[in-house]
Parts: sequence; C-alpha cells; structure tokens
Amino acid sequence: MLSSSIRIIIISLAIFAISCANEAANSEPETKVAPVKQQPAEKTEAEVPPGKPKNKVATFAVPEMDEARIGGLISALANDKGVLEAKPDKPNSTLSVTFVPGDTNPKKIQAALEKVVPGVTLSKLETTIPGEAPAHDCGGCPMRNSCEGDR
Repeated sequence: MLSSSIRIIIISLAIFAISCANEAANSEPETKVAPVKQQPAEKTEAEVPPGKPKNKVATFAVPEMDEARIGGLISALANDKGVLEAKPDKPNSTLSVTFVPGDTNPKKIQAALEKVVPGVTLSKLETTIPGEAPAHDCGGCPMRNSCEGDR
C-alpha cells in the first residue's frame, strides 16, 4: 500500500512538472525593466502644482528593438544618477525614461542610448509628479479586452 501511495505522488508531481513546463513554453518572455523608484503620473507643466517635485518622462523611438537591444539600452542608463526608470515598449519600439531634471536631461540620455543603438530619437517629453498613480496603460496587459476596471 505504501508503494502505491508513493507512485501516485510521483505521478502527480510529474504531471504538475509537465504542466508547468508547457505553461512556461507558451508564455511570453519577461520584459526587462529598470528598478522603479517612483511611479509618476503624466501631467503637463501647467497642471503640476507649484512646490511639487517634478520629474520628466522622455520617450525615445528605438529602431529595430529586440531583447538584446533592450538590455543594452537599460545598461547604458544604469550609471546616470538622474534616471529613475527605463521602461521598454517592444511592440511600439520605444523606451520611456523617467528622470530628474537638473540631474540629467534628454540630450545626455539620448547620447548614452545612441552608443548602444544608433538612430535613437526623442519622440515625446512629459512632466510627472512623483508618488501619484500613473495613467492606465493597458496596451501590454493580457486582460485589456475583458477588464472592467478604470481605463
């Protein structure tokens, strides 16, 4: 009787391992994102209350973005003390970089990125307020078509 119980446990574990392997094989690879220190909310310069700290989000168009380039781009920004977050958007070939004005600027960031991928261009620059919830970006969410939450 003991040996049949052990067989059942071994078979159950084998089935579980196979289902986990299948699930991992069918899922999309993880996107690398630099550590998040603050979650900004998108605001125009006029909407930011006086006296509030302000950050900027620069969005760069990246030609032929792939996993190897994403890693290189994020690494290129790792030593810039003004960069708070680098968030790649592979389907749109963009990289959004949240930074502290005065500590760095879009030209410095673009120069660092162009060392890895020539042809990187600044496509958008926005002001943010640290600590406020970001606007929803459902583009990469697997539940975007069936979500009933705020959009």
